[in-house]
Amino acid sequence: MRKMKDSGIAWIGEIPEECSIMRAGLAFSSVLGKMVCSSPSNPEDQKLSYICAKDVHFNDVDFSDLKKMWFSPKEQTAYSLEEGDLLVVEGGAGAGGAATIPDGTDVRNICFQNSLHRIRAVSDAYDTRYFMYYIGMLVQKNYVDYVCNKATIPHFTKEKIMSIPLVMWSIEQQRAIVAFLDKSCSAIDATIRKTEYLIEKIDSYKQSLITETVTKGLHPEVARKDSGVEWIGEIPETWSVGKTLYALSMPITDGPHETPELFDDGIPFVSAEAVSCGNGRIDFNHVRGYISEEYYRECCKKYVPEIHDVYMIKSGATTGRVALVDTDKIFTIWSPLAVFRCNDTYDYQYLFYFLQSDAYQKQIELAWNYGTQQNIGMRTLEKLKLCFPPLVEQREIAAFLDAKCAAINADLAKRRALIERLSDYKRSLIYEVVTGKREVG
Repeated sequence: MRKMKDSGIAWIGEIPEECSIMRAGLAFSSVLGKMVCSSPSNPEDQKLSYICAKDVHFNDVDFSDLKKMWFSPKEQTAYSLEEGDLLVVEGGAGAGGAATIPDGTDVRNICFQNSLHRIRAVSDAYDTRYFMYYIGMLVQKNYVDYVCNKATIPHFTKEKIMSIPLVMWSIEQQRAIVAFLDKSCSAIDATIRKTEYLIEKIDSYKQSLITETVTKGLHPEVARKDSGVEWIGEIPETWSVGKTLYALSMPITDGPHETPELFDDGIPFVSAEAVSCGNGRIDFNHVRGYISEEYYRECCKKYVPEIHDVYMIKSGATTGRVALVDTDKIFTIWSPLAVFRCNDTYDYQYLFYFLQSDAYQKQIELAWNYGTQQNIGMRTLEKLKLCFPPLVEQREIAAFLDAKCAAINADLAKRRALIERLSDYKRSLIYEVVTGKREVG
């Protein structure tokens, strides 16, 4: 049993007696990359490939889509790369992403941009991959605040990286830790990738099932006709096709377009994230914030949520995602959400599934426009085409898809929970090994 001692640092806790705490700057050096330059400054400049933040993730450098910019001969030397160099993302959402250049990688004529630090060991007594796992532990265990003094966006500046308190081992033990974590994390990551692949396949099957069922019905033997809409194809002979507006009891609307004052409690103010995270329902754990009673009353002059309303995100990266209102909880919505409310001839659950189908989503993709982000207007949505089966068939289709999708969603939830458990185990494993709470080698 290894003897332990207090590290003197709360988030590190106890460490083995043979270890010490050392500032990273005593073991490693750091250089920030070059700012992007779109034109040469002198005739000797060369246009070279460079690595930037998007190319670096934990324990992985993606060389498949490198951009190019101009480097002077002096810069080519200053920002060169070698096998074993550690690259660390400086800022933004991926701050702290860390990966070493793999052995055997030809990085001649590849440099790095100022979104990255290049870190090298000052002597053979220190291992850059050990430091990579250590930084990964900081990020994955949410210890970034200790390094970055995080406000809204974390930044791993050179000063902050070099001031990281390292649990320092002998070089032999560092290499033993790296070998153990390389093998263990590789096995965990392989299982995660396999599970993600299966999730993707199941999601694809679910999407195909929804599309086929809402456009072809439950009775394959019935006579069919051309719908006149490329993305819908043939439909049962007794069905028709029409504008979305014809299925609704009111024109499509949305929430207020101004940003209200938000509070820590009050009336939930729902926006795109609550829909995109809700797997077809509103996730009230991801509301935009909370509004006052007074502002809620103002919102109600335009729209009051009702059970069975269907919401669609109409702007941003998740445009087209939908959620069904299945609660009488008091809340209201913001402008990124479009509201569909069915009339007496159209079933809300059938509409909910049809809006998710490829038949409708393809129409959205063809109709949306771009400013700073993709979006689609409410009047445009009203013109997109739906199938109009008899109401009794709409309800049969909705009931069938409810049962099928419930089983699929339960399977997907189990697989996603497995990924979360594996990710949690990996985070804990790295922390326990680099801080000596778990013995290896």
